[in-house]
Amino acid sequence: MDSVPFHFCFFFLIFVFPFSSLAQTNGTIPVGTSLTATQNSTPWLSPSADFAFGFQFLPQNDHFLLSIWYYNLPEKTIVWYANDGNLVSSGSTLELNAQTGLVLTDPQGTRLWSSPISGTTDHGFIYNTGNFVLVGTNSPSVWESFDYPTDTLLPTQTMEINGVLNSRISDTNFSQGRFQFRFLEDGNAVLNPRDVPSNFAYDAYYSSNTHDSTNSSNSGR
Repeated sequence: MDSVPFHFCFFFLIFVFPFSSLAQTNGTIPVGTSLTATQNSTPWLSPSADFAFGFQFLPQNDHFLLSIWYYNLPEKTIVWYANDGNLVSSGSTLELNAQTGLVLTDPQGTRLWSSPISGTTDHGFIYNTGNFVLVGTNSPSVWESFDYPTDTLLPTQTMEINGVLNSRISDTNFSQGRFQFRFLEDGNAVLNPRDVPSNFAYDAYYSSNTHDSTNSSNSGR
C-alpha cells in the first residue's frame, strides 16, 4: 500500500484537528450526550473555554462534584454545583435527556439529582458567562443554572426576590454552611448566620438598607 505523503499529513494536522477542537468547545450539548465521572473525563466547555461543566475530581475526598468551574484558572474555582453539594463516586453519570433535562445517576443507575425543567429540552448550552442553559423546543430556556445559585454570583447574574446564597461548610465540603446572603421581599439584601440543622435564619449582621417604605417599586435599588 502506498504511504501517505508528508505534505498531506501536515495539511490534515493543520486543518482537520482545529475544527475538531472547535466542535468540542462551541458550547452546544446535544440531547443524548452524557458524561461519566472519571479522572480523565472531558467536561462540557463554553465557547471561550473559560467555563467547564462536568465532574470535578476532589482528591481530598476521592470523589467527584458535578459542578461548573473556571476552566483556565489553575485552582479550577467552582462557581456552581448540583445535588446540594453532595459528592458522587467514580462511574456516576450525567445525561442530557429531552424529557427530564439533566439527570445524575450513581454507578448502579439510581437517580441522585435532576434539573426541574419547564418543557421539553432541545439542547443544552454553556455560555461564556458560566450560565448553563437547557434550551427548549419552543422556549429559549426551560432551566438554567443562574436561576439556582449556590455560593457564588457571577458577573451578569441577577438574584430574584427571596433568592439565597449559602456558604459551604469548608473548601472540600460543599454542603450548606452557617452563613447566608439573602434578597428579602422588602428589597433589602442581608447577611445572616443560620442554624444548620433547622435552617433557621438568625438576625442579620448586615443590611443594604435598600427598602423604601414610601415607594415599594424603589426597593432593592
